Amino acid sequence: MNQITIRMRLTLLVASLLALLLISSGSSLWRQRGANELLQSLYNDRVVPMRQLKAVAAARTTVQHESVHWR
Repeated sequence: MNQITIRMRLTLLVASLLALLLISSGSSLWRQRGANELLQSLYNDRVVPMRQLKAVAAARTTVQHESVHWR
């Protein structure tokens, strides 16, 4: 190990740090994609049906008010 020059040691250090950075970035992007898919599923399974229920409730309220006024 004493035969390796300082230049080579620094090059190996920078290369290994760069490799760790790339691995960490790739892992973060992969996890972010998974979280995005989870949130999309949550939105489609919860928020969209709630909007539909709100529209049905509003229509029902409108029909009830109209039927009261027609009597």
